[in-house]
Amino acid sequence: MGGGGLADAAFGEAKAKFAEQQRQEAEARRQEEERQQRERERLEQERRAIEERERREQERRDQEQRAEAERLAQEKRNVLEKKAQQWLKQLDPMSHDGLWFDRFAENYDSRLDAAIDYLAVEGMS
Repeated sequence: MGGGGLADAAFGEAKAKFAEQQRQEAEARRQEEERQQRERERLEQERRAIEERERREQERRDQEQRAEAERLAQEKRNVLEKKAQQWLKQLDPMSHDGLWFDRFAENYDSRLDAAIDYLAVEGMS
C-alpha cells in the first residue's frame, strides 16, 4: 500500500469515527429530548393534580361557607320566631295595631309567618 492508500485508510477511519461520534451525539440528544419530554409530562401531571386538589379544597370551603350561612340564617329565623311569638302574645287583637296586623296577615300562611316578616322589616328600619 502506497502513501495514498495509507492516507485513504486514515481518512476512512477518521470519517468512520466522525460518523460514530455524530451518531452518539444524535443518540444523546434524542435521549435528552425524551428525558425532557418525560419531565414536562411529569410536571404537567403534577400541575393538574395540584389544580384538582385546589379545586376540591375550594369546593369544600364553599360548602362550609354555605352551611355556615344556612346555620346563621336558621339561627336568625329562630330568634325572629321567638320575638314574633312574644310580639303576638302582647298584641291586642282589638286595638288599631291588632286590626291592621290581621289584615296584613291575611296574605300569609300563618300569623306567625306574618309577624316574623313584619318584625324582620321593622328591624331593618
